[in-house]
Amino acid sequence: MGKIKLRKFLNDSLYNKYQQGHGKNKHKGVHNETPYIHSDSTFKTYKAQCSHFCDFCYERGLKSPTEAKNAVPDYVEYMKQQGKSAWTIYTAVSAIAKAYGCSTVDLGADVPKRERAAVQRSRQNAIRDKHFSEAHNQSVIEFCRSTGLRRRELEALHGTDLIRSGGKLYIHVRNGKGGKERNVEVINNVKLVEKLMVQASSGLVFGKIHSGMDIHHYRSIYACDYYRQHAREIKDIPKEDRYVCRKDKKGIVYDKKAMLSTSKMLGHNRIDVIANSYLHNL
Repeated sequence: MGKIKLRKFLNDSLYNKYQQGHGKNKHKGVHNETPYIHSDSTFKTYKAQCSHFCDFCYERGLKSPTEAKNAVPDYVEYMKQQGKSAWTIYTAVSAIAKAYGCSTVDLGADVPKRERAAVQRSRQNAIRDKHFSEAHNQSVIEFCRSTGLRRRELEALHGTDLIRSGGKLYIHVRNGKGGKERNVEVINNVKLVEKLMVQASSGLVFGKIHSGMDIHHYRSIYACDYYRQHAREIKDIPKEDRYVCRKDKKGIVYDKKAMLSTSKMLGHNRIDVIANSYLHNL
């Protein structure tokens, strides 16, 4: 393996895992672990992270995959010194581990713990927000708050993806994360969503979405609103259906059934993701 060029080795490995896993169910493996990459966004993220790792290695004269693998602990320390968040460091190490086909533990790096309270994304103004005008993008903002769609899902949405069933409106997502389909219930500004979908007819509803739009923030608003509509009063939640938070949210109790329904609307199907990344506005 020492004679193989590092960047080619990492890129080829990630691409091979992406080819094998794209569009397939990621939760069929033991304990939901998978050796493959199932979504476009994960592949792009991991490829970018491995590219940064290659730059680090080449600057230090490390050119073989074996030498680079042994340098992962040093790379983690370097990222800490650069002020990278625990979440960014974890993503970087996960990308490298995926390329090498091992676990993050096998890399021997001291990865900092990811604390929910330290998450900054979508919870306060960012530099990119200065380049995005909410006043000029009210329609797409209201649409996202009412459907919780991802950026790629919004950009691929056609007017014909509107579904009416049981007196409610749904958006049919044809190619969500991991290639999965789902029907998303429309809430909040239902009339606006219906109007935009009908106007689009068989064409795209939005097309390209402004890069400065904080999609995750509006997805979080949708998640909180949807959860409120389906959650039971704490006194009415059976003990086995209670999700009891810890650490910075200690004492807060969520309804597991409402969390799962919310997670499915967002295309995750995991209640821990909802608790950690979406319900902070409740």
